[in-house]
Amino acid sequence: SIPTILSLTLFSLIHVPINIPAFAITCNVEVDMDAELIAHGYSNAISGFCAGLQNYLCYSTSSLYHKSGGHGRISSLSIAGLT
Repeated sequence: SIPTILSLTLFSLIHVPINIPAFAITCNVEVDMDAELIAHGYSNAISGFCAGLQNYLCYSTSSLYHKSGGHGRISSLSIAGLT
């Protein structure tokens, strides 16, 4: 169990600095990594306090959503609610 927890922790630490800039390049936007890391930390802490799973940016799903015309908070929240 401890090796699994350690590997998940290390994976969580490296996926944000890799996937967020890659997704920003795909969307052609600038990204504030400090803000992204802080938001990611808060969301994982809240999820942990509620006994939930860690969050993870799925690059392929996010880029598909962006390329298919998904924009704005309402459509994002609708997708989150449906999944």
